[in-house]
Amino acid sequence: MNAIILAAGYGTRMRPLTYQKPKCLLEICGKPLLYWQLELFRLHDIKSVYIVVHYLADQIVDYVKEYVHSSPDMAIECAYESELLGSGGSVARLACRLEEGSDFIVINGDNLTNVDFTRMISFHQKSNAAITCGLFETSNPTACGIVSITDGRIISFEEKPVHPKSNLANSGIYIMNKRLLVYFPRKEKFSLERDLFPNIAEKMNAYNINCYLRDIGNINDYHQAQIEWKQGDLSE
Repeated sequence: MNAIILAAGYGTRMRPLTYQKPKCLLEICGKPLLYWQLELFRLHDIKSVYIVVHYLADQIVDYVKEYVHSSPDMAIECAYESELLGSGGSVARLACRLEEGSDFIVINGDNLTNVDFTRMISFHQKSNAAITCGLFETSNPTACGIVSITDGRIISFEEKPVHPKSNLANSGIYIMNKRLLVYFPRKEKFSLERDLFPNIAEKMNAYNINCYLRDIGNINDYHQAQIEWKQGDLSE
């Protein structure tokens, strides 16, 4: 199975740490965040990975070369964007290259997690859904993409709602099937969260993530992740 890591952004909320280094290369317990994502993929036998890059891309390319040298079983390609295409545009550009009918993983490049991808993939494939969205319970729903669920199926999706309908939030971890592309907007640049998911919510499968998950979205999250990851506090 293929995986796509979305790591092209500027990491503005992580400044000044990201002035000289892309967010995915900031270290968690002595290793880049990207290292932990790649190692998780290896653990679950996901060894074909695309990394979407733009900001300080050369640093990511150099790191990937080092990683592949020590892990030659991994096939990793950095997909450079000369201008940001948005999460949807990035996925569309790469998914077009995959085999028809194939499933693939998409993960935000700032997610630190030990999610059981083997279990999530099995759940997705049994559902025959075009997309499975990993969900978690949040204490700050106005800052997240929020879903409503009925009988285990998503019925609505709203990005950062003023009046949230629930506390079930989008994790930024998905398993998609290539047939999802027929629902993509016919434009080069777009957001999954704002331009696609609200329109296809009822076609989305819900998967509850009960493993460790932290979005390294700001400096406070970054420092908290250092503590949690070091202590091994990685369960639900």
